[in-house]
Amino acid sequence: MPNESDLASFGPFARGANNLAREDSVPQQAFRRGINVDVYPGGKTRRRKGYSVLLDTALKNIWSGDGEYGLCTSADASTLYHVDPTVGLTELYNGFRPESEIAYCLVNDTVCVSDGATMLRVGTADSSVRPWGVPRPAGNPVLSAVDGGLAPGDYQIAITYATLDREESGADTASYISLPNGGGIRCQLADFPTDTHVASINVYVTAAGGEELRWYGTYPRGALDIVVSNGRRGRPLHTMGLDQMPAGEILAFAGGRLLCAIDNLLLFSPSLYYGLTDVVRNYFAYAGRIDMVAPAQPAGASTGIFVAAGGKTYFLNMADGNVANATNPIAYHVGAVRGAPTYIDGAALGMDGVPAQPVPMWLAKNGMPCVGLPSGQVIALTNLRYQMDIGDRVSIAQRELAGINQTIIGVRNPQVGSVARPADVPEVTLIRNGIEIP
Repeated sequence: MPNESDLASFGPFARGANNLAREDSVPQQAFRRGINVDVYPGGKTRRRKGYSVLLDTALKNIWSGDGEYGLCTSADASTLYHVDPTVGLTELYNGFRPESEIAYCLVNDTVCVSDGATMLRVGTADSSVRPWGVPRPAGNPVLSAVDGGLAPGDYQIAITYATLDREESGADTASYISLPNGGGIRCQLADFPTDTHVASINVYVTAAGGEELRWYGTYPRGALDIVVSNGRRGRPLHTMGLDQMPAGEILAFAGGRLLCAIDNLLLFSPSLYYGLTDVVRNYFAYAGRIDMVAPAQPAGASTGIFVAAGGKTYFLNMADGNVANATNPIAYHVGAVRGAPTYIDGAALGMDGVPAQPVPMWLAKNGMPCVGLPSGQVIALTNLRYQMDIGDRVSIAQRELAGINQTIIGVRNPQVGSVARPADVPEVTLIRNGIEIP
């Protein structure tokens, strides 16, 4: 058995790992491959510690957007849980499609959760659950003339639904009535709201001969017969023609808007109306399926949004802060492995031109971990040094351990990326009794 004097010492490895150089040309202070080893500043290495069991339950789709409130699903993805390491699992919802991929997005104090068919709103304060957005009324009210104090003229009336916390639905086209002698308007609704979370009905009316719909009154969800009899007016209607945001496959929040990717379409909500969208106007279409959406800055405010679709990554440049007016140039001629980005501290990278603020990070389809800058520039962090395996799905997490920042990238069904990399093929010569065996 060898003693300590027989052991060779290698390192330090200030350049870290390099699997793109030939096996006989690995640079000084670099190593080919490391397993369960951490590289510290200066190139010192340390064997990585093992792991401990946090929850002895098979889980999937684990998420924590703010590092405090956590969500996950059962192994078959059908059940949504609130996960707390000190309390355990609390079931919130059962009914997602089995084996579905779940998308999460933190929007202020709520989490948007979607399996691509059902989209939910989860409150981080109380873990309350309800559908994301409010469906608009199925039809227009039927109008007829009654006694009242309205001036003679033509009127339009529209209705919306609202929840207890005053989230409002879109409105269908307005109903029209003429009152040549003035009077009042009777509004008859066809049916009760089907969504049990709808608490009230808002009625909007124009002035005589006017075009702008303004709030007239709010009524209980069971009110099917409403009379408009005077000229009071309140706030204007901002949700005319808007629909409930459909369930997305990938979600993001930027510039006060929810972004929702469905196949090759990126839909966006109006500003501050996160549960609604205009399906005719509020979208961008790409040539391939959208695999990643990454606002250039987290927490809502953003100069732009990186969108990986097909084989390319684009940058929606929001120069005026409005995604509706954004340009859409190619930022990187490689797409991204499907999955959500993470955000890392730009200062920790120690690179010129990278701001000291959180920047998005993702895994490109060429095996390169990339970061996106507020300017729209994309930097491949390990270019010419190290290529990761890619897969059909990626998860990325950020942690700080023993004074070093680590990014953990896990891929499902790993395979070699699109960049050619030399393989290490050993040559073995077998010698038996002094004779070389062919």
